[in-house]
Amino acid sequence: MIRTRFVLFTLAAIILTALTTPGRLAAQAGSIRGTVTDSATRSPLQGALVTVVGTAIRTETNSNGQYALTAVSPGTVAVRVQMIGYTPAERSVVLGAGLEATLDFALATGVTQLEEIVSVGYGTTTRGELSTAVSSVGAEELANQPISSVDGALQGKAPGVQVVQNAGNPGNGVSVRIRGAASVSASNDPLYVIDGVPMIAGDISQLDLGGQSINAIGGLSVDEVASVDVLKDAAAAAIYGSRGSNGVVLINTKRGAVGRTNVTFNSYVGTQSPSKRLELLSGPEYLEIFNESAANDGYGENFYGEPGIADSVSTDWQDAVLRSAPVSSSELAVSGGDQKLQYRLSGTWYDQEGIVRGSGYRRLGGRINLDFNPTGTPSLRTGLAISGDRNKRVEGDGSGVGIITNTLGETPCRPTMS
Repeated sequence: MIRTRFVLFTLAAIILTALTTPGRLAAQAGSIRGTVTDSATRSPLQGALVTVVGTAIRTETNSNGQYALTAVSPGTVAVRVQMIGYTPAERSVVLGAGLEATLDFALATGVTQLEEIVSVGYGTTTRGELSTAVSSVGAEELANQPISSVDGALQGKAPGVQVVQNAGNPGNGVSVRIRGAASVSASNDPLYVIDGVPMIAGDISQLDLGGQSINAIGGLSVDEVASVDVLKDAAAAAIYGSRGSNGVVLINTKRGAVGRTNVTFNSYVGTQSPSKRLELLSGPEYLEIFNESAANDGYGENFYGEPGIADSVSTDWQDAVLRSAPVSSSELAVSGGDQKLQYRLSGTWYDQEGIVRGSGYRRLGGRINLDFNPTGTPSLRTGLAISGDRNKRVEGDGSGVGIITNTLGETPCRPTMS
């Protein structure tokens, strides 16, 4: 009887111990709380991953940058915080049984070297996985060039892409040929796609002035471009169908990034002048030769004028027509954002006076790009651009009556009019 009571008492003690042990262990576990902020702006970071090193305990920060780790075993605990765009941070704290510790983090912005991303029409891929013919030009290769248009800035930058300036006047269109001309009579211009939107290509001039032309792509400032990808073969451009038969030029504009607001201003001012001037006849030399030619044709002596009278002036029409002219460009941009909204707002100005008097080109533009991602998926990317240009063209090439032709052929015996 005594033995039976002893066994029952032992079993009851074991059961009671088993039931009370989890409560004791839970009572001994501690917790860690804190805040994660940006080290530069001191603003809270939402969505940062906080983990207890060596365990499966983890959580994410809320909209106020706060986190809470529970059921953490007491002792020296290492906590690690990481977030895309920031350098990971790790700190240790001594946690007492059943106590709560506070551990705050200030993350510094970090730069991670990623493999080059290339646009291929139907999406993006890395350079290592690319099997089609695509040439890429980055913003750093296009920057600081006194060129008005993006297509002109591609000259010499992409293999297999031929860029020819149609004329020398400011704001003139540029011919781009990808792997040569594909048609004798039809257009050979490639398809331009800006931020996923196809754009009108080719000459949009209403008047034909000696082969001079303007095109829609000229309204895009080089300062707004982040990258240019040229799709050169049929496989890369297949998604665009017949419109991409002459190749496709994918242009991605600059967009905002997560971080504090950045204000940038880029500007340059320069001057341009004729690189060479021809040595032309003076007034007496011109009159002597023309009178001699008239006499040889049977028109008599001094048909074009009396020497010493008709040749009293020697006008160099190159001085009257050509000049040194200024060129300037400016861009003011504001960009930034957080995890939910990134933005970039920019305004551009380009002004170029031509070296031929009366010619010039001026462009004023603005662009706003927004990336809205409130919940992770879905996301919204949108952009709005507006530009206007003024093109003062003078007929000067591809014509026998152009101003340059007359500058070289006009008689120096005639004075200029003020």
